[in-house]
Amino acid sequence: MQARCDRSLRTRVSPGFGGVSQELWIAAPTCIREQERVIINLILRTGLVPPILGRKQIIYLAKSDTAHGVVNLDPGLPPWRPITVQSALSSRIFTVIRDYITPCIPNHEMQHGDRTVQDAAVLTTLLIERAERRQEELFLISKDCLKCFDRIPGWVMEYIYRKLGVPPLPRKLMAHFLGASQIDIRTAFGWLDGGIREFGLGQGSILAVMHIGYYMGILLRQQQSGIDPVHIVHSQHSQGTQTRTISSLLFVDDALYISTSYAGIQDRARISNYFTGQSASGGVFDADKSFLLYLSPRAHPAIALNDGLGIPQPIRVVAPSEGFRHLGIHQGTDNQWEETTRAVWQRLNTQADAVSPRGLGKKELQYIVNSVWIPSVLYRTAISDAISIAPALDTLFRKTARRVLKLPHDHPTEWFYDPIDGLGLVHCERFSHSQRLYHFLRIANDSGSPTHDILMESLEAYQLDSGLTDHPLAFRTPPPVADTTILGTMLRDLATFQPALTITTHWQQPAASLPRRPNDRPIWAYLTPTLGTTLISINRLHTTKVRWVGDITNDKGTMLLSLESLRTKFGWSRHTLQRFAPIWDAIPTAVPPNPPPALRQQTLPWAPRPAGQSLPLPLAPPLRSPLPYLAHPLGRTFFVPTPGYETLHIPVHAMLVIPHHLTHQDEQPPTLSYRIGQRNSIQTRQSPAGTEIAVTFWHELRKGSDI
Repeated sequence: MQARCDRSLRTRVSPGFGGVSQELWIAAPTCIREQERVIINLILRTGLVPPILGRKQIIYLAKSDTAHGVVNLDPGLPPWRPITVQSALSSRIFTVIRDYITPCIPNHEMQHGDRTVQDAAVLTTLLIERAERRQEELFLISKDCLKCFDRIPGWVMEYIYRKLGVPPLPRKLMAHFLGASQIDIRTAFGWLDGGIREFGLGQGSILAVMHIGYYMGILLRQQQSGIDPVHIVHSQHSQGTQTRTISSLLFVDDALYISTSYAGIQDRARISNYFTGQSASGGVFDADKSFLLYLSPRAHPAIALNDGLGIPQPIRVVAPSEGFRHLGIHQGTDNQWEETTRAVWQRLNTQADAVSPRGLGKKELQYIVNSVWIPSVLYRTAISDAISIAPALDTLFRKTARRVLKLPHDHPTEWFYDPIDGLGLVHCERFSHSQRLYHFLRIANDSGSPTHDILMESLEAYQLDSGLTDHPLAFRTPPPVADTTILGTMLRDLATFQPALTITTHWQQPAASLPRRPNDRPIWAYLTPTLGTTLISINRLHTTKVRWVGDITNDKGTMLLSLESLRTKFGWSRHTLQRFAPIWDAIPTAVPPNPPPALRQQTLPWAPRPAGQSLPLPLAPPLRSPLPYLAHPLGRTFFVPTPGYETLHIPVHAMLVIPHHLTHQDEQPPTLSYRIGQRNSIQTRQSPAGTEIAVTFWHELRKGSDI
């Protein structure tokens, strides 16, 4: 086990962050490493830990610039954050124990529900947009659970490990490091002996990460069994359509409680108070670090969570347009310029004014823009609607470069972004678009995460609501301008992305998007991007969608329906019909060989017609032929045989018309005939020529005819 840990050592890792770095282990003398191996092996075999191993060195760092460090002078929780300095031996023991325990007791699947802060932002935004699209209630609570761990005693975790079935020896080891130990505190006068003290779960233990993970796993299991969760349903599972239930998620120390009713979110708060309040563990919690966000036609009172004294206090309610801003990233539904980007814009302008008179060179200016300014704004522009300020940022960077390098005002724009002959700046707008697409593809390939599931459900909802016949990424059709959702903005960027990207997807079509007739053709193949945007806008306003050419043809699939018939069929208004007319014209139709004859209208009189009276003029032809024939009728697949073997899919109950020549023994010329067949079974048989299907044929040869 220790050898396996040696192979997994990481580089440039501080011992205080859950692991021993490779440099520190290699730098140790051989005799020291061998002695540590013997000690660790003895501890793992006996479960007995020397007291010196539990000794902790703690550095207290101020949480804010206004912390005084004087008792009763700073309100609220202690303004100093304890930072534990771990020894290399303690870190190595933690690595070995974690490698032994993790396969035995897996964490809850929602323990790492949000892989990154971008995942948390995308998940929250998609949940809000989902509730608005479905017109459902949604209640979200974001809760900072970090401080609650500092007061959870060791007996709570030992009880949890017993219920989880942890073997006695590793349970004894894990419980030992939660006990009282010698504390050394770093002060301005050096290291002071703090005596033997007992800290909570989150203070000082080298196994704090593992303890907190299992503790929060129990909390998540209880939350997942709560009432009124969010049910995510999509068809992209390998086993078919499945339902994912989401009631609670955890991102580091921020818990996100989710419900579709006020009673459900109250149930989440009740369970949370048991785990992070005085009811069970004696923990403390700052209610000021919790937020409630809800979408509902009715107003609801704030949810009460325990404060630092264990007294229930109402938490702050934020508007959906504001989102959870404590993560520093946009998670709302409205433009967040004032909330998220104004401070960044002002800081960049101030720094640009300070950099201009410094006389920087090209390489120095390139470093400032590419490595300092671009990363500081990419955190917001890659996900939120703050991407709209990216062109303004590019303009600011170019103006600063002109001032620093003393360039003329009409200097070519391309020169600033040329990496060979120019300045080589990163294009902020293009880079933001590519980063947004990168996060989208990363989440789309992260099967198993809740963000992946809700993204797949949102993609299917976008496909069904827009009337698309395939994955939304397969179309270069920009959504309407009014679509400001995270998917709408991303697909709009992708439609105009140059050069065009080729994205390969494995997509299971939702049942509602499949055609109602065999061999139907998508209508999108005949539409320009502008007409496609118009059709998406029309489909979103009506329940019945236009997806396939067969949706606007007669039952036989041979001719288009008239516009008035389509208006009646889909319930369109006169304005919608006028918008659809160019789409109707874009469908290829057969050109008649001769103009149709003009019919003359004649009224039969009771008396003989005068000799000099002429017939009335023919009626004016309509602007469009009421029933134009399709150039290629639907429901028919033409197959021309060529040398070699080819594959043709024939569904069950499909009809076949096969032309062939009949040869005669009396040296007469072969006769062209047709065989009409139908596949009437799903049974197949393998032969040297390929897969054979069961077909019933009818044969008829009429005298004097080639049919």
